[in-house]
Amino acid sequence: MKWTVVVEYDPDTKHYVATVPGLDIVADAKSEKTAVRLAREAIPLHLEALRERGQRPPVRAKVLQVEV
Repeated sequence: MKWTVVVEYDPDTKHYVATVPGLDIVADAKSEKTAVRLAREAIPLHLEALRERGQRPPVRAKVLQVEV
């Protein structure tokens, strides 16, 4: 199953933050590669925790770009 990972760079902290839309996952790291790896590793753990609580995975989020 494929999930979207959004990576943002914070120039104040000089860290990368990876989030997964639709899941409560936030990975903070000094490198983009590490942030993505941490988010990727967290996805199955998060989904398993939901299953153990009898909850279904959320509806997959749709990520769009808009012009303003």
